[in-house]
Amino acid sequence: MECGVPVSYRTHLWPIVTLAVLAAVLPIAPCLAAERLVLVTAAKASVRSVPLSEVRRSFLGAVHAVEAESSIPIRNVTNAQAHALFVDRVLAVSVSEYERRLTARTFQSGLPPIAIARDGKELERMLSEIPNAVTYVFESELAKSPGLRLVQALATTP
Repeated sequence: MECGVPVSYRTHLWPIVTLAVLAAVLPIAPCLAAERLVLVTAAKASVRSVPLSEVRRSFLGAVHAVEAESSIPIRNVTNAQAHALFVDRVLAVSVSEYERRLTARTFQSGLPPIAIARDGKELERMLSEIPNAVTYVFESELAKSPGLRLVQALATTP
């Protein structure tokens, strides 16, 4: 004697379960679409493109010669998902490792920490006030901010 649901019910039950799962997932499918993480600057900034290696070096706090075209990084923590994607995919470290490196850099070198934007208005203000400042946002957020200009794509959500 078999325990549980009889075999005849199991064979007829799977299409119902499959349809129920699809009905639950399909309404949220547009939310699961891949988003591009992009590097942005103020519309009036002279930054045209930044090599990915330079983006990585500057956001990790490497000291480099100041040039007319050098970019100034601003850490964007307004969107936790964008920040985590940037740190993981572009910088290739974990968020905790990134924080540890920046803290060590600040204390060991005595240089000021990289500027942090905690909300959208502060981010736009910093980008407009600091010459050649760059940061990362999702491309969908770029459309909401007319004062920002796309520099280049960085990564795509999985």
